[in-house]
Amino acid sequence: MNARAVWVMVLGTAGILAVGSARADDDATKARISAVERRIADLRREVRPAATATRPATPDLERRREIYAEIRTLTAKLTALKLGPKLGPRYEAFVRRSADLTTQYRALYADKSLDAETRNARAAEIRKRQTALSTEYADVIREATAVRTAAQQAVAREKRLKALRPLLAMADDEWAALRPTLRKLLERQDDLRRVTPTGPSFRATTSYLWKRPKPATPVGALAQTVQKTAATPAEIEAAIKALRAKRAAEAKKRAALAAEVTRARAAVKGLLTVRQEAVLIVEGVLD
Repeated sequence: MNARAVWVMVLGTAGILAVGSARADDDATKARISAVERRIADLRREVRPAATATRPATPDLERRREIYAEIRTLTAKLTALKLGPKLGPRYEAFVRRSADLTTQYRALYADKSLDAETRNARAAEIRKRQTALSTEYADVIREATAVRTAAQQAVAREKRLKALRPLLAMADDEWAALRPTLRKLLERQDDLRRVTPTGPSFRATTSYLWKRPKPATPVGALAQTVQKTAATPAEIEAAIKALRAKRAAEAKKRAALAAEVTRARAAVKGLLTVRQEAVLIVEGVLD
């Protein structure tokens, strides 16, 4: 066996080991995500017991506070796990630093020894640091928001499928055939809604966006750039170009998702009677 063949064998073995390791890491992450989700579900059941004959007593106020605090911590951990090894640690760092600033803010207003002028000055400084933190972690905030939104929409979709089942009056085998196709349509519709702008109100545009710009968004980044007294025309122009490029990319993505929604609707319609199609039109699933 020549040297080239040996190297091919070595590289091939390394590749197989790398794939196996990646799969093991992926399985471990999925297991951790499932464990955290189960714990969150258990805590939510504890704070809001099901209405049964053996329903346990609702926890007292102190215990409810402990539960909600743990849920917040676990939800942040869950988001970090779903973000993956690249963004997950950064998100956890952002959550810790953000919580520290929130604690400082609350302590500031709990301190009755401060006069109004001192308190307001320190509060303004904390808000300034919060804005800087949001700028530093803008990419992480954006991805984390998408992860949380997707999780919330997944829960809402399952509830909607459960509510639609009796309205469609289908046999079990018919529902088994329709359910995955209908779920896919609902998923594509949720994806389209996430990238479809609703447009800010006049008040939001003229007031809030200027007072508290969100640097994690292109509009917020542009507003923040404009507000900088030292911003050069070139910097403002670059922010404008970034905003327009982002909007163009979003428009292209919306067009692709709209086409997917159209195809998914056609697939669903092919599995329905006229009455069932009418039901889904009334429910806003079909157009």
